[in-house]
Formats: sequence, structure tokens, C-alpha cells
Amino acid sequence: MFCKKCGKDNSEGTAFCIACGDNLNTAPAPQRQPASQASYPPGYTPKSKTVALCLALIPGILLCLPVHRFYMGKVGTNIIMITLGILFWVNYWLFWIFIWFYGIGLIFSYCFLFSIAVFIWMIMDCVNITNGKLTDAAGYPCV
Repeated sequence: MFCKKCGKDNSEGTAFCIACGDNLNTAPAPQRQPASQASYPPGYTPKSKTVALCLALIPGILLCLPVHRFYMGKVGTNIIMITLGILFWVNYWLFWIFIWFYGIGLIFSYCFLFSIAVFIWMIMDCVNITNGKLTDAAGYPCV
């Protein structure tokens, strides 16, 4: 019997190599499957990191209306993000209507608070998507 570590020929039935002391009876360690080959339930399609990031950044930066959580299956939290984005646009246009009709702007507009909240939430989600910490509704990370 040959040692897998050093290649020394050992007699049959020997438990340890006489040259290096390595265990000759060890079974190979099971190989871990990468995330892309993980076993998913039947009918489940893993979500793509690229698609999730595009759905977060493109509509999120351009319109302040990220839709990546719909793709991830987290509808409730995406409705909250969309609501904050809509409140941003409503307050934004009200701000400019007051300037147009009354000649003065509001000293403090809530539109900036809504946009900052959505932007910070979106950036945190993007970081978590790339790190694999943001999971979909079934609990699986994006691949």
C-alpha cells in the first residue's frame, strides 16, 4: 500500500505510513459544492447578481425607484422603497410648484429625506447583493 502523502511503499494492513506518519486509512474528504452548483428545490431558478444589481442601480439612480426586490421576491419591502421614491417625486414637484406660483421655495422639503433614505437603502442592498448576504424570498443568495 502506497502512502498518498509521500509515496512510500508500506505493508498491507498498516494504519500509518512508516516514513511520514500519515494515516493510510482515511477516506477522502467530501468536496463542497460551489454556490452555482448548490442543490435547489425542483422548479427553483437561482437569481442572478447582475440582474439584481442592474434592477437596483439603473431605475434606482435615474428615477429613485429601485425594483430589484421585486426580482428577489421581496415584494413588501420593495413596495416601501417605491412608496418612498414616489413621495420623493411628489414633494419634488410640489417644491417647484411653490417656487413657480409663489416665487419662494420651501425652506425645508421632505423630498430630500425620502431620496436619501431610498439611496442609502439601495446602496446597502447593492453591497449585500455583491457579498451574497441579500437573499431572495426562498432564502438563497444570488449567484
